[in-house]
Amino acid sequence: MGNRLMVSPNLQRWASDPEPVVVSHDTAPAASAPAPIPSADPIDLSAVTDDERRAALRSPAYALLAEAAHYGVRVLVDAGRPRLSGKLTPEAIEAEFPQRLALCRRDVAIAADSLEHGWRVAWSDVEGRLHLLSPHEAERIDVTPFLIEARSHLRSPPWVDPDGLPVPDGTVCRCCRGTTWWREAVDPQGWRCRNCHPPLPEISTITSEPSHQNLEFRA
Repeated sequence: MGNRLMVSPNLQRWASDPEPVVVSHDTAPAASAPAPIPSADPIDLSAVTDDERRAALRSPAYALLAEAAHYGVRVLVDAGRPRLSGKLTPEAIEAEFPQRLALCRRDVAIAADSLEHGWRVAWSDVEGRLHLLSPHEAERIDVTPFLIEARSHLRSPPWVDPDGLPVPDGTVCRCCRGTTWWREAVDPQGWRCRNCHPPLPEISTITSEPSHQNLEFRA
């Protein structure tokens, strides 16, 4: 992207996590970097209802879990506190991944805990909608044909097309199932999912709608 964000190591601390997330880059922190997000109490996951779990799995938190896998890390919940396992890449830092995790800390923790305990997220191409299955339901229903990973034309939130060609018809973000993609109008660095990686207001972009193959310029 045009303007690379320089982030203080303090921002690698995720909410109340007492240990910093180590980042594999050598960039010096910027003096004007945002302040760390204040710590919060542990989340009592035993008090979370099924409705809250379904809401978390339908929220952007689920997309963030898939995005974490794209960066080679996992979200773990330890004693009610969400943590990252593994080292974040410079790509994750540039995409402001730690900050976005912290903004929906509770939903991310609930979604990660739900998947760890047998909840399943499946997509029906026939019905065109998402299915959330509790552990009991997942044991009774074969969701293999509906798993999101089985869909064609899946893309990670950022993917590079150096030729700047229109997005192929049917291209779906594997994290949020969105179909709107954008890239920089000047010095393009590749396509990004508008839901997972919205552009900064000051960046001039080109937006592609796969279902219509239209290009819309936005300054």
